[in-house]
Amino acid sequence: MTLEELCRRRDQGKDRLWWCWRIFQASMKASETPGETPDAQKATETFLELAAADPEWAIDMAAEEGPPSHQLAQLFGGGKTLDLASRIKLTDDGQEGLLRAEILCGVAQWSKADTEGLLERAWAELRRVPEGARESTWTRFALAASAAVDYPAFRPLMEKRLESLQEGFWKAHTLPFALSTAARHKDWPTFDKWIAEYRALPAALTHGHEACAVVALEGTRALDEGRYGDAESHMRRLLDLAKAETFLANDDISGLPKRLRTEGRNTDLCDAFDALVATRDWRQLTG
Repeated sequence: MTLEELCRRRDQGKDRLWWCWRIFQASMKASETPGETPDAQKATETFLELAAADPEWAIDMAAEEGPPSHQLAQLFGGGKTLDLASRIKLTDDGQEGLLRAEILCGVAQWSKADTEGLLERAWAELRRVPEGARESTWTRFALAASAAVDYPAFRPLMEKRLESLQEGFWKAHTLPFALSTAARHKDWPTFDKWIAEYRALPAALTHGHEACAVVALEGTRALDEGRYGDAESHMRRLLDLAKAETFLANDDISGLPKRLRTEGRNTDLCDAFDALVATRDWRQLTG
């Protein structure tokens, strides 16, 4: 059905929410279809109606990662984000704040414009949620927002999160983000504490893209402290790990070789890394 047909069926009154969902689903699909331009106004009005009728559905949907998150960002990005967030009105203040924050954080994750401003607004919305209602979804978005705009709040939140994780698998996926945030704020005592926790995990859990990112962070720190021999060792380790990885051009990994090249150090290792990027990072490949 066309969008006009879907809207006509919705306005007939029967099964209105079902047709609202069909309109929203069609808008989400159009947001990533080349040559199609979704009707942002209809998508916004439909989402708001669905959210008011079923807040839990809206919160769960907006919290999804992967393609749904990207589609939402495409649909409600740009100048539409703050307008949508301000128009979300739910009977439960906590649910309202959480849903607004999810939309804001989701757009910030994929957007290149005003990311900090979106996350500041998201953090303000998250702090509206009563403490008794702050469950795992709240924690996830609170960590994402506070990491960017309120590091003093981020650190105890992350400590609490790490303490709650009983399985090494989840710690191995959480600690690299914690380390990256601590390094960005030059909080080396906390960095040292968390790097010790990461290194204490079984080797089978500390591999892949995240292991590359951690080694790159250690190398960048060594450069900051003038430990050039250590920086070279970390760069060599990064090269070994990177041979089996993709997404090597990401800033969390490529930051170390970029920094070394800028300072004119170990350019042979930087050349070797760039050669790996050209053959291993699918975004660099053509044809």
